[in-house]
Amino acid sequence: MATSFLENQNCAEEIHRVIENANTELTIITPYIDLGPRMKGSFNVARGKGVTIRLITRWKKKLAAKDETELAFFTKLGAEIMFVERLHSKLFLNENSGVLSSMNMLDGSAHHSQEIGIFTNDTGLVTSYKGYAERLIRSAMPSEYAPAKSTAKNAPSQKKKQKNSGYCIRTGESIPFNIKSPFNKKSMTSWNRYKNPEFKEKFCHFSGEKSNGQTTFGKPILKKNWAKAKKTHGF
Repeated sequence: MATSFLENQNCAEEIHRVIENANTELTIITPYIDLGPRMKGSFNVARGKGVTIRLITRWKKKLAAKDETELAFFTKLGAEIMFVERLHSKLFLNENSGVLSSMNMLDGSAHHSQEIGIFTNDTGLVTSYKGYAERLIRSAMPSEYAPAKSTAKNAPSQKKKQKNSGYCIRTGESIPFNIKSPFNKKSMTSWNRYKNPEFKEKFCHFSGEKSNGQTTFGKPILKKNWAKAKKTHGF
């Protein structure tokens, strides 16, 4: 068993590991959310394993358009989303380990802020972390008091967002949907070295779920998702 002190970028790296190493459950406690591509990729790894995801975030009377965009990502993951009034704690927890940190789940915090945290897989501490999470859940706002949706003109249209959203078939990272280029920039550069359209990849470009080698550059969408993808994206 190990408990270690984390600083700055190491906080973010350990949080990625906690998310990606989850096998059954994942609890995210963060007041503020602004996910970067890599963090979305980590969540897609967990989703591909069928991990149950719970998000506990700060309650507010009304969501901003940006809030709706971030929460829509968790909704697509199938996460249970709960709101707690005056939430300020940050905890990232799977079934076996967790990071208690000063860091919000903000892309800017991961790269530019001074942050500290503690990683542990000590059974006693993990049990305490889980107990705290359960107490927060019991204090969450009832669904009828969920934050009001944004009325901003730039609030995301879920239908439009879904139509433009895809996943890199090599990393699972969220990218624009493009059946002719189903990679992020780095993976596309790598693929271009050999340009093998039958090379087996890891994720479905449409759903982001693990494909277990059933997707390729030539066939980036899982067969079971093909009809829905055609209807959604109109190709």
